[in-house]
Amino acid sequence: MIIDSEGSALAIASTLTGIPENELRATLWPQCGAYCVSQGIRGGITLLVGRDLSVLFAGSWEDSATIEQEFNDGRRTDPSLLEDVRRHNLEIRGLTDNPPTQ
Repeated sequence: MIIDSEGSALAIASTLTGIPENELRATLWPQCGAYCVSQGIRGGITLLVGRDLSVLFAGSWEDSATIEQEFNDGRRTDPSLLEDVRRHNLEIRGLTDNPPTQ
């Protein structure tokens, strides 16, 4: 699978984080060839989703130039490290915890 649209980036981010797609927004960052998916709330998640399905989780304190540079330098987040985030977001919404299929 290749990520080639905002919709596919949103779907990946939603699956990994447990946050519904309608609470996320995606923007293409052409300078690094990835979609920036963020949650429009203070302290919300920010993920860069590469066209190859790789992801970089970024802290809310990081500025976009730093995030972009780290992604371009090859830094990625192991998707399994987002499991606690996904589980928490499902729990606060009263949803069941079914692990994502890859």
